[in-house]
Amino acid sequence: MDTTPYKNMKETLQRELESLKQTREELRLQASLACADAQKEWDHLEKQLHLAQEELTRLSVHAKSAGHEAGERARGLIDEIKAGYQRIRNTG
Repeated sequence: MDTTPYKNMKETLQRELESLKQTREELRLQASLACADAQKEWDHLEKQLHLAQEELTRLSVHAKSAGHEAGERARGLIDEIKAGYQRIRNTG
């Protein structure tokens, strides 16, 4: 059984999540100094980042079918986090 596509999806999502964590650190100071709207966005994105990390954990431990669903959920969360970080970056 070829698990390459599954493995590639997980590795791609993991790299993107690591990139988001780096962006997160860069924006942490900016968000702490920003207006209340940016802080509200930041708080929401912190929760989404935690959920994305949970989905990647599920991707690691579940069978392919459940893993694919976890990968899709992680992809959606990562995309949402990227967009939110960009919104915060644009407010600063």
